[in-house]
Order: sequence, then structure tokens, then C-alpha cells
Amino acid sequence: MLSTKNIPSGSGMSKSILPGAKVLKINSVTLDKVSYKEDAYHLTLHCETEPLEGLDGFFIDKDDTSKGKHLGQIGRIKAGSYPFSDGMTKSGIKIERDRTILQFVKNVATELGFYDWFEAQDNKFNTIEDFVLFLDSAKPFKNIYFNAVVCGKEYEKNGYINYDLFFPKFDKTSKPMEAIKSVDTANQGALVVFDNEVHIKKLSKAPTSAPVDLFEGSLPVSNSVGNDFEL
Repeated sequence: MLSTKNIPSGSGMSKSILPGAKVLKINSVTLDKVSYKEDAYHLTLHCETEPLEGLDGFFIDKDDTSKGKHLGQIGRIKAGSYPFSDGMTKSGIKIERDRTILQFVKNVATELGFYDWFEAQDNKFNTIEDFVLFLDSAKPFKNIYFNAVVCGKEYEKNGYINYDLFFPKFDKTSKPMEAIKSVDTANQGALVVFDNEVHIKKLSKAPTSAPVDLFEGSLPVSNSVGNDFEL
């Protein structure tokens, strides 16, 4: 006999952001260290989708539930698939970690309309760590929704597939994000088109296709970092 007792509630919708074309906002920004490479950083954008009807989201603060729940899915999205670090390209071009992090932030600021704020920070900080801490505290990106493409690298956790999220590169012909009302109207339409085959890095042997939510309460600060893109 079928029992209607003790049936869990909820829509079954993922509370976490999954790869795909999304409408997002940035809640916070962190620099996260990489265990396998000294002095390398991931720049991580802690994002939330637009409100989703029927979503039973994560608590904004798991230690203070009175703050309520996120209205959208949340996720930590790296600026790119590789960490930022000093180095040299195969063609001999010198790569400076701090300069390339600033370049990514400049691109985001240009797309989301806070470029003047970015320019005003010239020569105010001694280190990239100080700059990103101030960027996070000032939040010039607050409540600005934008269209974005989110890539994902599959990994296995407890027998299920989950995703390490990152943005595709900014380059001369396309971009990974664009404000809903683009500030640069001449460059509208350059947003990357999501392609499952291109933007999801598959496991060679996948245990199951069912995703699992990684978050338990509010967005934690991780100890990892970074990404690559063309200069």
C-alpha cells in the first residue's frame, strides 16, 4: 500500500548553480589559494541566480536563520579554469599574476557598469590581496544582474557527479558575461553561447549523472584560487 506519510517536501530543484546559460548577480568575491602551486590564486565570484519560483534555497546564514534563505541558486564560480600565477607563455610572453587578475576585474567592471569605480582605485593598494578585500567590502557589483555562461568540470563526490564551476575566457570576439542592459551597446551580442560539449569537462568514467548540492547554509570562503585568459 502507498503511504502519504513522511513524504519530503520541496521541488527537487538544485539549490546550487549548475553549468549553463544563467542570469546571475555577484554576492561576494574572494582570492583562494591553490594547494598545488605556491603564490597562485583563483579569483572566485560567489554568485546567485535570479529568484526561482519554487526553490527552497540555502540559508543566507546557517548560524542565523532569521536572515532567511537565498531566493536563487548559489555557487562559487572561478574566473577561469586555471589559477592566476606569474609565468611565461609558450610564445615567450611574460604573465604577471596581479596584472591579469586586475584585467579580469576590469572586464567585469566594464560589463557591469562600475568601471569608474575600478579606475578610482588606481595606486591605492600595495597588494592584490588588499585590492580584492576592498572590492568585496565595497561591493560595486551589488545587485547587478547579468547574463552569463557558466562552465563546469565534473568530479565525483560520494558516488555522484558535481561541478567545479568557472567562466569561459574573455577574448577579442566573445565574453562570458554581459549586463542585462549592456553598458557597451556596440558590443552586444558577443556573449558566449553555451555548448554542453564545449563548456562541460566530462569525467572519463562517470558514476552517475545525478548532481548533488555542495552548500550547507551560507557561502563559505574556500582555500583554493584563479584562471587564465588572453591578454
